[in-house]
Amino acid sequence: MALASLPVDVEETVLEPPKFVRDKFEKSVRENEPPSFLLQLEATDPDTPLDQLTYGMTSPDPDITVSQNGSVFSLSGLDADGARNPLTFEVTVTDGHSTDTAQLVITVEDVNEFDPQLNISSSTPPFKVPENASIGEVVTALGATDRDVTNQGFTFWLSDGGQGKFRLNDTTGLLEVSGHLDRRLTQTYQLTVAVSDHGQPPRHSWDQLQVEVESSNSRPEFVGDLRPLTASINVSESLPLGALLITLAASDPDLGSSGQLTFSVVSGNEDGVFDLDPHSGNLTLAKSLNYELTTEYTLLLKVTDHSLPPASSPVATLHVHVINEVEAPLWPLPLPTVYLSQSATCDVSPRLQAFSREVTSLTSQADETVEYVVRNQTNYFSVNKTTGLLTTSQMVPEGLYHVPLAACSAGTNVCSEAVLSVVVRSDNILAFCPVFYQTQVNESSAPGPLVLDLNTNKNDASVSYNITAGNGEGCFRINASTGEIFLARQLDRERTANYTLLISASEVDTGQTADAQVIVLVGDTADTAPVFLSPLYRGEILEDAPLHSPVLLAFTSIPLEVKATDQDENSQIRYSIVPGSDTSAGKFSVDATSGAITLTASLDRETMDPSLGSVYTMTILASEGYMDANTTVD
Repeated sequence: MALASLPVDVEETVLEPPKFVRDKFEKSVRENEPPSFLLQLEATDPDTPLDQLTYGMTSPDPDITVSQNGSVFSLSGLDADGARNPLTFEVTVTDGHSTDTAQLVITVEDVNEFDPQLNISSSTPPFKVPENASIGEVVTALGATDRDVTNQGFTFWLSDGGQGKFRLNDTTGLLEVSGHLDRRLTQTYQLTVAVSDHGQPPRHSWDQLQVEVESSNSRPEFVGDLRPLTASINVSESLPLGALLITLAASDPDLGSSGQLTFSVVSGNEDGVFDLDPHSGNLTLAKSLNYELTTEYTLLLKVTDHSLPPASSPVATLHVHVINEVEAPLWPLPLPTVYLSQSATCDVSPRLQAFSREVTSLTSQADETVEYVVRNQTNYFSVNKTTGLLTTSQMVPEGLYHVPLAACSAGTNVCSEAVLSVVVRSDNILAFCPVFYQTQVNESSAPGPLVLDLNTNKNDASVSYNITAGNGEGCFRINASTGEIFLARQLDRERTANYTLLISASEVDTGQTADAQVIVLVGDTADTAPVFLSPLYRGEILEDAPLHSPVLLAFTSIPLEVKATDQDENSQIRYSIVPGSDTSAGKFSVDATSGAITLTASLDRETMDPSLGSVYTMTILASEGYMDANTTVD
């Protein structure tokens, strides 16, 4: 056995570390996908088999995990809309000796899963817009939000409501006025607003908002003749019904119904003499004028728009002066047929004179003198120019005569015509004595009393009487045997001032007939209470007004005067303040004759009872001695 010695060189072995194939691993994944494999990490190592490399994460994560073999998995559905997107991790690989790191980036692709949300809701207070808003005026700017992070904008639109009065900019969300607003028609608009996002596919939502129309109404104003709030016109009493007296004009800058105007009479037309068209402003004549009864009318006028609430102009005053015209006297028709005998018809001749003087005893105007004329019958008949006494100038042949008469306003050619039928006979004919009667019955008389006893030239026993005209209301009855006329119904002078009755008498044996005219004048009784032109008068006065200053009609410069009328003849109305009704405690007085309200004590608005609301109230009494009426003044 032999031994030998061998040299051995021991060399140090250096292991190569593993190396990721790239510094960053990236992967995109749709959000909300179920847990799944995402990608495979890769590394190299020249001295370690790849399947012996171990992969991991520097920090564990609830959503992502890396297996030891380098497989990357999601542990839940990922959310692209959260704060962590993309998800960034540090991953590792080791061969047991050395470690390498790389970056893992997982981008979650957004899915359009959320509806956009408007910045309004059903609890949002109503938006306000003035009624006179111009086209294009912005009501509000709408906006929206979306939890989907990749949404690139919104589209807006109105899906319901608005009635064409609003428009919504589809890009900016500006809600604008697109039509003229009318608060009377619509005070509140309920709009349904919709919005969609720009996701794929797009999602949308909607909500409601209210727009309230606020009053911005300007009150109308009279223009033209009534611009100064007072005007006068002259009107002939002979104008026909329906004649146009004046056309009122007004202006209002508002649009829609707020600019639509209605004219009205506040007071002064209680008898309906005038008719005011509320739309055109045409003031026309509704009842005939009579200068002898009324020489002037004072109309208080206003114009009101159709806004909500409506606004009215200051009250304007129109004085209507009635111009007197010469008028033909009125004949009391029908005229009876007069029967004359060539011999004396009646035993008492003054009856004929009495009849003759009454031919035109009623005239339209008591202050005008009447002149009488017979037309084209000068051979047989004549009439006294002043008294109206009809006479025959000579023996009149038998026959029927139609005597044309004229009653003229003295000194003029303004006349009314009538024809009187006169029958002349040679025998003893039936005739009333006289033919014309006039009597008076007081309107307070109860039914039953004798009104008049008619007479003919024959014995009543052979004559039958009848009322043939003028008794359509049945106010009178006649005893057919005696000719006595009685009151059948109580009369009302304020409704009918006189009656013209035509009475027919018939002789039983011969069949002859005769006519008479009976004029019944209705006497007045104080039986009608005064009537105020308005149930409520509103006035105003400055607190520093000097004593004895007039209270002015509200919204005008016209002194306030309460006015009452009375249909009774010759009534004298007196005005007074009802004791205990004056909340000013005597700071005002009313003129007993004119009804004017004036200041009698100093005013101080600051010391007034707060419960009065800066308004004093009093009740005015109108009395004509028998009956009263009240009105209120504020």
